[in-house]
Amino acid sequence: MRFFLSIIIALFFFFAASGQSFQPAGFNDPDRLERIKAILPEIKISYREWAEKNHIPGLSYGIVVDGKLVFTGNEGFTDIEKKTPVTTSSIFRIASMSKSFTAMAILKLRDEGKLKLDDPAYLYLPEMKKLKLPTADSPAITIRHLMTHGAGFPEDNPWGDRQLADSDRELLDLIKGQISFSTSPELSTSTATSASRCSAGSSRLSRKSRIRSTSAKISGNRSG
Repeated sequence: MRFFLSIIIALFFFFAASGQSFQPAGFNDPDRLERIKAILPEIKISYREWAEKNHIPGLSYGIVVDGKLVFTGNEGFTDIEKKTPVTTSSIFRIASMSKSFTAMAILKLRDEGKLKLDDPAYLYLPEMKKLKLPTADSPAITIRHLMTHGAGFPEDNPWGDRQLADSDRELLDLIKGQISFSTSPELSTSTATSASRCSAGSSRLSRKSRIRSTSAKISGNRSG
């Protein structure tokens, strides 16, 4: 599943970079909405059975037709002990999918001329300026390095899970405390290992995009 998701994301960025506009799927059946509504009870049963079979404590789902939300369903609890039911307003972790949103936010800022992908990351996170890089000739970590998981950070898959509750200040303190490296930034471009290094880089990018978006609103459009 992760393999196919990676392929889809890669194709998305390829076509976006090549300037080809996205063509939404076309459906010619004028009665398809009614057909979908007719099987909603079966869909609801399918989700319930899937949740029970896989021991999922709670889930929320929706069906979108032609850009409109036509049905929502909820199963289980957000808090099993308190029996707090899942609602359409319940908040769920989206795990690594957040990296795609962070990347798109960065690309939008790039398109607006507010930063450049090859800018040193320390221009936006000054705390990274004093990072001790693994070699004397290591290049400064750039936004592109972070977006492509090429900053040289070691594999640490559970890293993001352990930092979920950290504030921006705590993350900055972590950077100032010297992050470890496994390779030089310029060498860390292997797609085989890139995905495992993404949590730390994505967290920094996420904060970077928030900072840059805020400063842009205050000072107006300017080059990074």
